[in-house]
Amino acid sequence: MSELTVICARPDGQDEATGPLVSPVLTALAGHTDRVHFVGRFPNRDIDPLLTGRIVVVGEENQFAAVVLRMIRRGLLGAPDTGPPAQITPVGYIPLQRNDLSRRWRLGVGVDAVEEACRGAVHPIPVARDDNGGVLISHGEIDDPAGTAYLDEHTLLRGSASRLVVRPESPAGLSVTVERRRAFKLPPKRQTHSGRALSIGFDTPTMVVSDGARRPRELPRWTWYAHTEPLYLARPAD
Repeated sequence: MSELTVICARPDGQDEATGPLVSPVLTALAGHTDRVHFVGRFPNRDIDPLLTGRIVVVGEENQFAAVVLRMIRRGLLGAPDTGPPAQITPVGYIPLQRNDLSRRWRLGVGVDAVEEACRGAVHPIPVARDDNGGVLISHGEIDDPAGTAYLDEHTLLRGSASRLVVRPESPAGLSVTVERRRAFKLPPKRQTHSGRALSIGFDTPTMVVSDGARRPRELPRWTWYAHTEPLYLARPAD
């Protein structure tokens, strides 16, 4: 068996009554490793001892993000004050259904993702963080934002929009799209900007969605900023 660890964001190996099946993925993984750990839907610091060698995560975008956050907390992705990590930690991701991250990086889904996640070559992808101690690997969303937003030193929004979408992007750090509704059922007007950090103060507390997960409560302000080092993900080359 190879020296890789699988972190499965399910409480056990059983399939859900509804939703995508995990059992075919587990069967396919058996040919690669016997180190499969079922950590539950909310991976936290309890997974830290598992973060060695090549790490493969099975689950949704926000569950993958939770594992990446623990990697950052342990210094496996480097930091501004320490620079790059001493060695690269290869990571594979197995989504159980198609999502934004799998589309962006052309990943397989379910059983089709197993081979590449376990043995594929890794390539860097950008990562962002937020001022609440979280991480962004796929995309963040804010519906109906109203307030003042700055992208680096530039004013991005003053007033309201219909939607704001943020994605980690190289080399700028962040890609920020502001959407505004138009009359007569026309598609929304979209403007995309690039920068290192986005900070927004809301006129009234507003809900923020990060990697598909809603924050526990509405917030008066929010910041996303680029992490200094990339994540090395098993994926097709650019």
